[in-house]
Amino acid sequence: MTMIHPRQHVSTTGSVPTLLFAMGDVGGARSLLPVIEQALGRALDCHVIDHGYVGSVDHLADASYHVCDPSSYAVQSLIDSLLPDAVLFTSSSHDTLALQVAVYAQSRAIPVVHLLDHWTNYSERLMIDDVGVVTPDIYAVMDDYARHQAIQAGIDKRTLVVTGTPALQAVKARSHWPASAHLAEHLVLIFVSEPVSLDTAADSSCSSYRGYTEQSVLKQLFNILNELNSDVELCVFPHPRENAVQLEHFVKTYCGELNATVVTHSDKASVMARANGVIGMASVLLYEMWLRGYPVMSLQPGLQLDALRFLSMKRGICFVDNDALLKTEVQVWIDALVSDLKTDIHRVEAGEVNNVSNGTEHRVDASNQDAQAELTWHQGAGARILDAVLHLCDQRSRLQALDQNL
Repeated sequence: MTMIHPRQHVSTTGSVPTLLFAMGDVGGARSLLPVIEQALGRALDCHVIDHGYVGSVDHLADASYHVCDPSSYAVQSLIDSLLPDAVLFTSSSHDTLALQVAVYAQSRAIPVVHLLDHWTNYSERLMIDDVGVVTPDIYAVMDDYARHQAIQAGIDKRTLVVTGTPALQAVKARSHWPASAHLAEHLVLIFVSEPVSLDTAADSSCSSYRGYTEQSVLKQLFNILNELNSDVELCVFPHPRENAVQLEHFVKTYCGELNATVVTHSDKASVMARANGVIGMASVLLYEMWLRGYPVMSLQPGLQLDALRFLSMKRGICFVDNDALLKTEVQVWIDALVSDLKTDIHRVEAGEVNNVSNGTEHRVDASNQDAQAELTWHQGAGARILDAVLHLCDQRSRLQALDQNL
């Protein structure tokens, strides 16, 4: 495998930098799209590879889109024709086109900027078999914890910039809503599914095994909720890469007497408006829901990968990795939600409030304050990343000018 190191780039665009954006899956696209919007707002020359998730959403006005198949010839041809001042990309283990773009751009001495969109695989996500390893000029991470973990994983700390997550900069804390429209007399819980069995090994014979799969966690949750005999509606949110039909069949097969359904993408907003709490494994959506102010529980029984413990660092998230404590922790968490729900119903019936937010409106604790502080931080993520990129381009231009004067 060839190691490719950053080299000095010679700008060809004059005073207005040309930026090329490459992404694949939904998480990466959600991180880069706000940065593209920021760049367009500053009248920069923006080019987007029309590939993966970004191809399924409306194109941004004033940006140039390019179709590029994963062949090395197509990648090289696009970059050779554009010669951008910088390439901004996100990585995916299932879609390597963006990484191919970054590898070739760096071989042409074009600066590359990587945006991390999850607290895992800090170095592995920069490697691609038979092509090379990219060493970003800027490696943008979400927070100080991610920076520390990246350094531990061997990322050059000189390239690391803590910026926040652009994908979360438009997230709002949940607002109040009319009790008559949304306050149910039973618990409404969301389960955030993930394609764990597709992404990692299915058993402990491989180092990538998490210690569980989405099926094993769902089965355990179904059994616990049925044993507790609680009045619960469980709404399962499928991941974009999951087969929703297969997931629905699995839910119907194993949910027992529990009222459990798989929610379509178009219905997610209405379910979120009714939800009292959110359960899942290690999805970034759990973190986003915590930022929004929802009670969140991360169930990762038998967890073997320390990188997936990032949610345990967030005050207020109930994190369970001990199989023996799973039922007890779920029961305690649900009992607290039931108590909050009863309090809200009583307050509405007594006429004390006109609007509630299903269980946390009346509680302001340290975890809410932590979430609000982090939410505020993420709101400037896109601007921070773009500022870092433009500073990098400016440094390169100055070096070029010095070389020309020698």
